[in-house]
Parts: sequence; structure tokens; C-alpha cells
Amino acid sequence: LLIGATTITSNNANVTFGSTLNGAQTLSIAGGTGTTTFTGAIGGTTPLTSLSVTAATITQSSTARTTGALTYTAATAINVGGNITTSGGAITMTGPVVVSGNPTFDSTNAGGTAAGANISFSSTLNGATALTLRAGTVGVVSFGGAVGGTTPLTNLAFTSASSIQISNNITVSGA
Repeated sequence: LLIGATTITSNNANVTFGSTLNGAQTLSIAGGTGTTTFTGAIGGTTPLTSLSVTAATITQSSTARTTGALTYTAATAINVGGNITTSGGAITMTGPVVVSGNPTFDSTNAGGTAAGANISFSSTLNGATALTLRAGTVGVVSFGGAVGGTTPLTNLAFTSASSIQISNNITVSGA
């Protein structure tokens, strides 16, 4: 449980949260060349205010909820195995992303913040699973790299967005 704005600097060591992580606070993690892993739900009971993680590899095995922005920056891989939900905060993935478990990236909090916010992928996006993106009435979904270039998504659904910006190929298998 976070009780205040928190910054963790690991000096290139691994950072692992083996259980749930809650609290209406800001969490920033500077993992350097280490790996940051979340195995339990993030903000499942009480959403974080915002979450910003920078590491060589980031793994989110469950859901993540914030009331503000959620930003993952990783040079090696961003592995997302659960839903990401914000209440009008931007969702930013900077680095190659691999999804699993049929996640939904939702910046509208299930429609509670209809305007939503931007959802962006700066690099490749892969995973043999379905992905749903909900950016709201003003949010833009943008792809900076190939989608499904290595491992095609089984489905890619846009439930809302003011626009979709594509700068490379999108491949889905339909399986």
C-alpha cells in the first residue's frame, strides 16, 4: 500500500512486486538495466494516481489501474499479461511490447471518463492473443512500429478512438 508519492531507483537491480500494489499515489520506478516485474494486480482495490516505469524489461502479469497516466519504457521488452485501465490518463508504451491473456488497454475507465486519452506504442507490438484498445472520444491510438510482425495478434479491436495513426504494417491471424 502506497501512502505517499514514491520513487524507486534500483541502480540497475531488479525490482519485483510479488503481490498487489494499491494506493492513490504516484509511483515512479527507475530500474536502469534491471527488470521490473509486477505479478499481482496494480491498483486493483485503490488505483494509483499514476505509474511510470523505466527498465530494460518490464513484465506486468496481472491488471494495472491508475487515475492518471501509465507509462512503461523499456529497451528490451514490455510484457503485458493483463488489462491496463486509466481514468483519462494517457497509456504510453515506449519500447517493444508483447501482449498475452487477451488484454484491454482502456483510457476511459470502462466509459466512466468518456473523453479518454491517447494510447501509444512507439515500437513493435506482438503476441498470439487478442488486443482491445479503448481511447475514448478524444484519445488517439498510435503505432510507431509493426504490429504482429513477429507474432501476429489473433485480433485487434478498437472500441473507441478519435483517430488511429499507423506508421507500419498490422498483421493479425484471425485465429
